[in-house]
Amino acid sequence: VKYTGVNVPKKDKSIIVLPFGDMSPGKDNEYFSDGLTEEIITDLSHIHDLLVISRSSAMTFKGTQKTIPEIAQAVNVRYVLEGSVRKAGNNLRITAQLIDSTNDAHLWAEKYSGTLDDVFDIQEKVSRSIVAGLKMKLAPAEERKISEHPVASASAYDCYLRAKHEIAKWTEPALDRARHLLETALKLTGNNAALFAGLALVHITYAAGSFRTDEETLEKAEQYANKALRLDPELAVGHYVLALLALWHSDCRQMFNDAKRAVSLDPNDPFAVMYFTFGAAYTGNSSASRPFVEQLLQTDPLNSQTYVISVLQEYYECRFEEALDAGRIAF
Repeated sequence: VKYTGVNVPKKDKSIIVLPFGDMSPGKDNEYFSDGLTEEIITDLSHIHDLLVISRSSAMTFKGTQKTIPEIAQAVNVRYVLEGSVRKAGNNLRITAQLIDSTNDAHLWAEKYSGTLDDVFDIQEKVSRSIVAGLKMKLAPAEERKISEHPVASASAYDCYLRAKHEIAKWTEPALDRARHLLETALKLTGNNAALFAGLALVHITYAAGSFRTDEETLEKAEQYANKALRLDPELAVGHYVLALLALWHSDCRQMFNDAKRAVSLDPNDPFAVMYFTFGAAYTGNSSASRPFVEQLLQTDPLNSQTYVISVLQEYYECRFEEALDAGRIAF
């Protein structure tokens, strides 16, 4: 199937961060290795001149037998980061290596040892090593973003990563566990934007999954989203939750405004892009979402939802042949 939205030239400064392997003795720290992978992806995504493959596409290569050149070709990038995490109690050992897929050459490889308290420093070192390996210079705002940590306490951060792992399971018992973990983390840290945003996401997922659709659940989603945004107005997930709540209440213009803010802060979030696409169409401004859909095609090319969003974009702009082409890829 030929879909023109996919035909983009390979960008020289482009990378995929493969899922870090869990090398822990009990093989029971997948939540931590996946969480570290996602945090590094988030760090790198703040760099304007670097195209970074999204988590959802990167995770399709977990446990893959594909070669580095095959992986790079599949997502149309030049560089690949792979690594592993060994977590035993409070002790950590993290390895990472950056590879140029054009010649399968290792640009650098490092081992980092420490404790859970050192995880923020290690994560930042990995991100900065990638930047140095690619010979890139960070702008002040990019420096600030890479230096930021969502949760300062190591114990609370562990709860935060466990909670994110549970939310992704999309079941009511998992959401209950995530809520408990986030509430525990808040007791350790006090008010925290990322933890409030996590609780907002838990409650809106209760509703989106039809597990709990009562008014109290929706009110809590809104309250936690607003608490998160008061602490950090640039937290994309907070605006995304508000966009979904606006859709729930059939307020399409408000959904458009909230989703627009979410995608401006995190254009690689497929859910935010989807709701922005809805909102743009409902408000008679379909073309506004096209740049975000086209970017998503580059950063999340292995996610079927990307092509579902593309179907919507093409359909809303009356490009019906292109919508059919995108639909054949999606389904």
